[in-house]
Amino acid sequence: MNLTFEYVKLPRMQEVQKWFEKHVSLHGEPYFLDKEQAAAVCDSHKNTLVTARAGSGKTRIIVAKIAYLIHQEGIKPAEISAFVFNRTAAAEINQRLTEVKIDDVPLLTETPNIATTFHKFALDTLKQADKNPRIISEEARDELIKVIIKQHTRFRNPLKTAQILQPTLPIEPQMLGLISQFINRAQQKYPGMIGFKKLTQIIKNYSADPQTKIFYDFALPIYQEYRQSLKKQEKIDFNVLMSDAAGLFAKISINGTFEGLSQTAADATRKSTVMLIHALQAKHYLLIDEYQDFSYLFLNLVNQLRKLCPEAHLFAVGDDWQAINRFAGSDCTYFLNFADFFSEDTYKINLVTNYRSDRKIVDSASNYMIKATGQNAAKITAFSKKSGKIHRVNYLKTRFDTEDIKGDALYDSAFQHALADEMYPSNSINLPPTTAAKLLKATLKIIKKHHKAEQILILHRHNFTSFPGLTLSKFYRALKQVTIQNYILTTEEFDQRVSWLTIHRSKGLEADVVIILEADNKLLFSDFKNNLFEIFGDNHTTNREDQYRLYYVAITRAKHHLYLLTSEK
Repeated sequence: MNLTFEYVKLPRMQEVQKWFEKHVSLHGEPYFLDKEQAAAVCDSHKNTLVTARAGSGKTRIIVAKIAYLIHQEGIKPAEISAFVFNRTAAAEINQRLTEVKIDDVPLLTETPNIATTFHKFALDTLKQADKNPRIISEEARDELIKVIIKQHTRFRNPLKTAQILQPTLPIEPQMLGLISQFINRAQQKYPGMIGFKKLTQIIKNYSADPQTKIFYDFALPIYQEYRQSLKKQEKIDFNVLMSDAAGLFAKISINGTFEGLSQTAADATRKSTVMLIHALQAKHYLLIDEYQDFSYLFLNLVNQLRKLCPEAHLFAVGDDWQAINRFAGSDCTYFLNFADFFSEDTYKINLVTNYRSDRKIVDSASNYMIKATGQNAAKITAFSKKSGKIHRVNYLKTRFDTEDIKGDALYDSAFQHALADEMYPSNSINLPPTTAAKLLKATLKIIKKHHKAEQILILHRHNFTSFPGLTLSKFYRALKQVTIQNYILTTEEFDQRVSWLTIHRSKGLEADVVIILEADNKLLFSDFKNNLFEIFGDNHTTNREDQYRLYYVAITRAKHHLYLLTSEK
């Protein structure tokens, strides 16, 4: 049964709010909680899903929940595990816990290991069981895949012949991206040898789209060779690590003995394993951050772990509107159908107050997603009383003197020269398109207008632009050049205040001013190659939903000013 925060007993919620405000502090400030946040903190259901919209204080809630459990419920730090999806987030949560004070007394005397990534948890668990897996690094993994791809394209490239690759973009990065995604998603949806055999049969029987069939027949042998290469090197990657850890938990019997341990194992190893089992069985709370990025491998790990601690509470926090990692194997189904996977004593809480952005930005984001998804979702409200601004700028209308290049070349042509320095460093004769220079000039005008802003974030749908040879990093360096030349910011100020990222990598960040470059439908909502991963559940609808979410992530990074630079009418 799904419930919402209104059903939490009001007196208890108010008591929690008052207790935090009166007794708990962080960085010397009272730890304020709104009613929805307080409901999440004092919730005691077996399985709880917290839908935390952008800017609603997701990390704040997780830290408050842990502090409340430790101080008010008497739960020991070792009895809580908070799973996150990157090391930075884990470090931030652990650090904040050391800075929380109760009546001016630190909650913890040392930095805990409560928050951890799924992968580190799996690795530490296997090591304690004397498994000692050797993990291939992300860089080495990419290099291995590149080598195998080259071996399979020595004489011909079937993806290029079948026009699966975009002709205007470099081939090698496209190949690596497509094959890496195929491998990731195959490992997530079809793990292990049994899964590989099932995947092989599915591809063998696939006949829906000839172009997609070519891709599958090309990618599967590369995946097989990748598996064999790792086996020869006696290494595993992070996806296999997750499977191995889940397998370890499955081998632990109901009475707490470890079946997988050799009879000849050293006493120290046996003792370590017994300690591991007891530690896992003692877990009272399992918290999951970014739950919208859950996948089958994570579900399997959590389910196997809960068999060892069946009374443990599950507290999942995330935002289905920010589920943008399908390409890495994530599946929003686990979020949207939470009660189907965790049916016992299920509870749902919505955090819908945005503490980051001004009103117009929040209203626009909320209305956009409700309309785009068709959900009967609660509208997000802004805590800020400021209006905020959304600026739609057609950069093609930027005034630009095309004759300047023939004259003194000191004004508008400076934008062309700055781009040329990055795009054609060995050929000073070439000049970039005027439209690219207009985009640069329009961006500079925004920087100039907001030169006192603490943070300006430049976003793009891709690492490349629509102009051949102009990557996002090259555009950024050209922008830096003209900003300094025009005495708008110093080098140090530019480096500190202005940054660039793809929209995918911006999740979790915020800035006073956000500039979305080339915010055009053809780039933001392109549906290129939507059939290539349909055996993993992709189709036109899921791809379009992912693109809606990606745009939502982009616009909710802005605190006060959002700029959409577009070439469309």
